[in-house]
Amino acid sequence: MREISSFTLMLVVLAGTLLLAGCSQEGPITPALQTPTALPAVAPSGPSIAAMVAAVERAFEYARDHGKEAAIKAFNDPSGPFVQGDPYIFAYDLNGTTLALPFQPDLIGTNRIDMKDPDGVPFIRELIRAACDGGGFVYYRYPNPAQNYTVQRKISYAMQGGPDWILGSGVYEELDISGRVTTKF
Repeated sequence: MREISSFTLMLVVLAGTLLLAGCSQEGPITPALQTPTALPAVAPSGPSIAAMVAAVERAFEYARDHGKEAAIKAFNDPSGPFVQGDPYIFAYDLNGTTLALPFQPDLIGTNRIDMKDPDGVPFIRELIRAACDGGGFVYYRYPNPAQNYTVQRKISYAMQGGPDWILGSGVYEELDISGRVTTKF
């Protein structure tokens, strides 16, 4: 019960920070973030989801304690403490520029705001929107580094890392050796 209270307190503090930080400020991202979303009405649950959210919360604490620059460096280290296969931590600024993506370092510094998954989901915009709304989940399809970059269904949780950036993590549906889905979220 105490964890729920701490988490609730963190969300309240984060929401207040977002209001003061101007996450909803006018700029390139604002019009797209006001569009309807496909986020679930109820947060998904399960061991993988809980581990993912816990990883994002640890990453947030690390960024708060060590600063944005040190955090981004740690998030980008494929052998570091924030990369445990699935989940790993990613980060973007509020305009969609990649700050951390440990398995795709060639994308660091690139703007991916208009990136869409094979189904047309503008997942970077949705991740930013979810983070700016106080944290939330986004479903989309993305290459899984643990499965030879096969595009798989993924759910990510994102929250603000600071006033001008977000961080998040995701988990993929698990497939058996034949490619059949064995774990769904």
